[in-house]
Amino acid sequence: MIIAQLKGDTGLKAGIFACSVEGITVHSPSPVIGLCRKLLALGRDPASPMRVYRGEVLSLHVRSIGAAARLHVDGAKLSIDAKYCSAT
Repeated sequence: MIIAQLKGDTGLKAGIFACSVEGITVHSPSPVIGLCRKLLALGRDPASPMRVYRGEVLSLHVRSIGAAARLHVDGAKLSIDAKYCSAT
């Protein structure tokens, strides 16, 4: 189980949030998805689940970082991004 921390206002730009785990931080409007992609690029198991906390409160449970990495957020729309899907 991967345990990550979500932070709100990063001071970088409005709408940019941060998500961190094991010394890795992603700044993005959708940082959990970005962190999943980063972890996969670093060789983590795509089937790994992740819990995302904001402070001490569980904010999000990701069943698998591989599935989350395929998601794409565009405003209020959530879709699967083909460029992150494997060709299996």
